[in-house]
Amino acid sequence: MAPGYESGTGGVYSESSPFVRLFATPSRVKILDLFIRKHYEELTASDVEALADVSQSTFHRNIDELEMLGVIEQTGTTGNTKTFKLNKDSELAKALASAHADILEHATQILDSSQSQATVEIVSSVENSIEQDDQSHRSDRTDKDEVKQQVARAITG
Repeated sequence: MAPGYESGTGGVYSESSPFVRLFATPSRVKILDLFIRKHYEELTASDVEALADVSQSTFHRNIDELEMLGVIEQTGTTGNTKTFKLNKDSELAKALASAHADILEHATQILDSSQSQATVEIVSSVENSIEQDDQSHRSDRTDKDEVKQQVARAITG
């Protein structure tokens, strides 16, 4: 069995699993997400703290683990300040960046689809309301078309 995947008491996977360690905390995921999105930049602790909205202690608690896993690398120092970057030579970092792009694409497709479906449902609901109103008030066709156009403009911006 691969290191870190040995079963502990009761068959539960070990906390030392690289996968569990990589995604152990929301803060670590935020830091990792930032390094993947800013893969072309060297970032200081202050940069990461501000952009990922994490505290200084959270950054330092997590950066060592990400470096140990080989995903992030220290690239140098500016004065007394260390700089870090996504380790583009790491197969794990490449796989994570690819998965990150796939997840974003999938989320965009779902969002577009759900927005389209919501728009269709809203327009259908408005058309039904207009139809019901038409049956009860016999309003003229111009008013209905104008209301439909106003609703469509409101939905699409």
